[in-house]
Amino acid sequence: MSTKTKSVFALIVLLNVCAVASAFVSAEKGLTNKIKIGRAQEQRTEIKAEALPETAKKTLNDKFKGWTIAKAFEVVKGGAKEYEVELSMNDETKTVKLDKDGNLKQ
Repeated sequence: MSTKTKSVFALIVLLNVCAVASAFVSAEKGLTNKIKIGRAQEQRTEIKAEALPETAKKTLNDKFKGWTIAKAFEVVKGGAKEYEVELSMNDETKTVKLDKDGNLKQ
C-alpha cells in the first residue's frame, strides 16, 4: 500500500471516528429536540408521567385503562403546548397526542 493510500485511509478512519463521537455527544446533550418546520419551530422535551397536566392524566385513565405510560413528551409548537404519550400494554404499544386541556388529537 502506498503512502498516499495509507494517508487517505487514515483520514477516512479519522472522519468516521469524529462522526460517531459527534453523534454520541449530541445524544448526551439532553432530552430536548428542536425541529424547525417551515416558519414554526417545535420543541419536544421528555417529561415524567407525573408532570402531565391533570386533564391529560384523566383522559388517559378514562380512555386507555390497563395501559402504562412508557414515555411522555411536552411539545411546544408556535407557543402552544401539546403532549405526546407513548403507551404500552403487554407487547402492544401506541402513541397518543393530547392538547393542554386533555383532549385527544388526531
